[in-house]
Amino acid sequence: MSKIQILIVEDERLYGDLLCEYLEELGHEPLGPVPTAAQAVALFEALKPDLVLLDIGLRGPVDGVELARQLSSRQPVPLIFITAFTDRPTFERARAVGALAFITKPFSQHTVQNAVELALLNFARQAASSPESEPLTRPPAWEQDVLVRDAFFLKDREGLVKVPYSEALYIEAGEKYCVLVLASGHRYPLRMSLRDAARGLAGQDFVQVHRAYVINARHLEGLDPVGYTVQVAGRTLPLGRSHKDELLRRLNLIDGQGG
Repeated sequence: MSKIQILIVEDERLYGDLLCEYLEELGHEPLGPVPTAAQAVALFEALKPDLVLLDIGLRGPVDGVELARQLSSRQPVPLIFITAFTDRPTFERARAVGALAFITKPFSQHTVQNAVELALLNFARQAASSPESEPLTRPPAWEQDVLVRDAFFLKDREGLVKVPYSEALYIEAGEKYCVLVLASGHRYPLRMSLRDAARGLAGQDFVQVHRAYVINARHLEGLDPVGYTVQVAGRTLPLGRSHKDELLRRLNLIDGQGG
């Protein structure tokens, strides 16, 4: 698991430092704060943050709303606007560029935590409803566990944690939920069915190999088509007869060999 990286764009030092403090206490990794749009763009391109917190009233030739447009044009990212303004025109202008949550000054740590979770959840829901997505590969609108970009954003007792796809070995179905097994050996409960997890991971290197297992094919070490088993990072898992052909097809795609 790794920390959620959050870029802070705030030209008031007091608020910028406070956001850093809050985010660190919540277990996230703050980037910045930076006071200008130019610095924000440079840091955004260099580090590719998971989320951006930016002040609407940023001073300079490029304000927060215009900066949000520039960042979103480079790469889709969840945006949270920080503002001392609560008037409707300001809200509408910010919403038009894709803001997923708002924080009004002054703010508390609890407010920041809620905004981060809401923005990540809304970002996943937008991806799920995108007309550019194939119907069978759209992730569901997660209520508890969020799946976006190159990582899982999962909810635990203290908030959200980030799990890169590369660290995931497989997902195993349980009685009431499924369990994500990481390379570290950690087993992480997911509040969703295995079917929903498989749908959400479509388009990544994950493939269902059994009614009770979805594996990360990047960690696949062997396949026994006679004994109907697969080896994943030293673990032997069952291979369902109805899933064997799909696994072989997906492996061809991953290897780039075609049919």
